[in-house]
Formats: sequence, structure tokens, C-alpha cells
Amino acid sequence: MPAGSALLGEVDVAAAAMAVLGTLGCGAILFGSVMALKQERLKLLIAYSTVAQIGYLFLVFPLASGTGPWTSVGWSGGIMQVLAHALAKSA
Repeated sequence: MPAGSALLGEVDVAAAAMAVLGTLGCGAILFGSVMALKQERLKLLIAYSTVAQIGYLFLVFPLASGTGPWTSVGWSGGIMQVLAHALAKSA
């Protein structure tokens, strides 16, 4: 897991900042996915898919930071995402 996204999970920030973080995560998912679809070289395709995976990690933190029913789903989804990303990149 990148150090920046790991540190974001430890910082207590306002709800507005989490909304911005979720929006940036969605933007990274869309950008990485669209750019990965347009690539013809495998190295660039893997690089842009990694950008999309980082977007998923940034999207998890707003879900996991609240006190509602999504908190446990956010953390378990984040752990699953990190493991799936590690397995996919190591294969």
C-alpha cells in the first residue's frame, strides 16, 4: 500500500475533506480506467490500472471514517482491495 493512502487512514479530518477525498478517488478511478483502456503497451496499461487501484483505496477512506453502518464495510473492503491489488500485481 502506498504510504500516502496508509497515512490518510490514520488522520482525523472533517467530513468535507472526506467528501473531497472521495471525489478525488472517483476521479482517479475514472481517469485510470479510461486511460488503461486506450493503451496498446502493456507497461502503460499496468501503470494506469495502478492509478485506478489507488483511486479505489482513496474511495475507501470516506466510507470507513464515519460512525454509521458503512464503517466496517469500508475497512473490510479496503483490506480486500489491498490484498486483491497485491495478488494481481504479483501474478
